[in-house]
Amino acid sequence: MSTQQLNRPVALHHSALSAQEFSAFIPDIFDVFDCELPSTQHYLCVLEVDLIHKSLNTLEMRGWLKGRHRGALRITDLDMILEMVENLVHPGDGLRVNHIFAVFRLIAHCLDPMPKLMDKEFVWIPSHPTPSLWPPHIVASGFPLDDPAAHIPCAIETPRAPPPKAEQQIQVIRRLTRGNPYPEPR
Repeated sequence: MSTQQLNRPVALHHSALSAQEFSAFIPDIFDVFDCELPSTQHYLCVLEVDLIHKSLNTLEMRGWLKGRHRGALRITDLDMILEMVENLVHPGDGLRVNHIFAVFRLIAHCLDPMPKLMDKEFVWIPSHPTPSLWPPHIVASGFPLDDPAAHIPCAIETPRAPPPKAEQQIQVIRRLTRGNPYPEPR
């Protein structure tokens, strides 16, 4: 077994975000790409279809983040985070949505009140975005993102028919077994 560390891409899929991160980062993704925020039920479709091919260069991302977090984020921290991500991106490709999610998570760790030394490994550890810097923008009926147990679908889901009620299942079993669900062996 090799002791060499793999260069994992510093990138996150939206399904890797916690509910708190999803609530805070999704509006910012649309803002970064200068897109209108879609309705709640269309977030994932727009992320996976429309924004998947868009990218930003690092200078654009740096400028946007400086404007957004100007009083809280030190320029040296911002440069270090962008360098972590940029070093593992193919030259000329720019930062895609999954890289920007990684940048947002690293910044959320950096802005955490408990100081820590920044490392790219923090990309894979869920953060707790500071509400004063990343207020939860998304609150919609039927999509409670402030609930940590909330289900955030990873793909467009097709509705399924509800399962039959227990009484109906019991009647079917009785009909099939002719009234006795536990027949005697012959």
